[in-house]
Amino acid sequence: MSAQTATSSNSSSAKDDLRDQAQTIAGDVKELGSISKRAAEEAAEAAKQRARAAKEDAVNRAHEVEDELVRYIREQPVKSVLIAAGVGALASMWLRR
Repeated sequence: MSAQTATSSNSSSAKDDLRDQAQTIAGDVKELGSISKRAAEEAAEAAKQRARAAKEDAVNRAHEVEDELVRYIREQPVKSVLIAAGVGALASMWLRR
């Protein structure tokens, strides 16, 4: 085999090796993209679940506060009216400025 044929054969083999490595890398990058996408979707779903739970807790707490307020107003109606009148007077004075 001549030197030129050996060089041509080595060059072709090197190109094939590079092509194979490039295809392997492309496949790995695609797989990493898929893994990243799944991880992002899972993180987003977990965040949604936490947000739903926080919303539910806030709604429950708002209902509790409402129930406490209604109970207080029923137990002390005169005091409640006087407090509301005082808050209204303060708000009107503040808004006039």
